[in-house]
Amino acid sequence: MNTIKNKKILYLGNQPVSNRYKRKKDQHTMRVNLKLVQEYDTGLIKLSNPVDPRYLMPKVSWLTYNEPEGHLDMVVSEINNKFFKRSKIIVGGISFKDDTTLERFRRRVTKYGG
Repeated sequence: MNTIKNKKILYLGNQPVSNRYKRKKDQHTMRVNLKLVQEYDTGLIKLSNPVDPRYLMPKVSWLTYNEPEGHLDMVVSEINNKFFKRSKIIVGGISFKDDTTLERFRRRVTKYGG
């Protein structure tokens, strides 16, 4: 069995799932261990232990959320400069909410002729 070797990029520790509201102050808060890693062999950047998507779905229908996007140009620039330099990259998304970030990566790769 091959073990994938990863380089730790960012460790945020145990973070609460932000769409869970407690009914009582002393009620258990669901937390997830957030660690971003990069595979040595492929360069893939990923969460080391992804959360089951069922836990990320709000338990109440009235809760909706869209990520603010003002910071995304800087985030994409930082990721590109730190991990990819001028090499050709492949970036993927999971849902329609990733479209604007993916478009930012497309513009940067086009700029570099990738």
